[in-house]
Amino acid sequence: MDQIITAGDKEVLVDDDTYKRIQAAGINWYLRNKNPRPYAQIRIGYELVQIPLDRFVYKLTKHPPMRIEHFNGNLDCRKAEMQLVPKKDCGYVGVKTNYGSWFAFAYDSAGQEYTDGPHSTPAFAARAYDKLTISINGQFVRTNFYQDLP
Repeated sequence: MDQIITAGDKEVLVDDDTYKRIQAAGINWYLRNKNPRPYAQIRIGYELVQIPLDRFVYKLTKHPPMRIEHFNGNLDCRKAEMQLVPKKDCGYVGVKTNYGSWFAFAYDSAGQEYTDGPHSTPAFAARAYDKLTISINGQFVRTNFYQDLP
């Protein structure tokens, strides 16, 4: 069952497991004035650290090799309504290079990485990413050439 937490005057949807982690840690959530993305301000030692709620949900580090996309806006932080998307390298989502070859890589909702390749060009790797991410995460995901896929 989904839970609701409050961040300022807004309600944010989270999964049960995330809600339990928030309750156990006693974390309060806030909204930034210009960016309505919920974040926590947690004291670690003498330092105040800001953690975005979506990164907390996925247990991500500060600078992971992926970003998070919300299907229903930033206030819906349930895993089923978010997608881990690789950061862009070479202009295509989900494509990276290694020693002159191009690879497609995608993540499932648990953060597990899947790869496909090598490919001779970034465009071939981008098409492979599209097929890979749709097979892993379903049809409602961001792709490079979505309208061109069979």
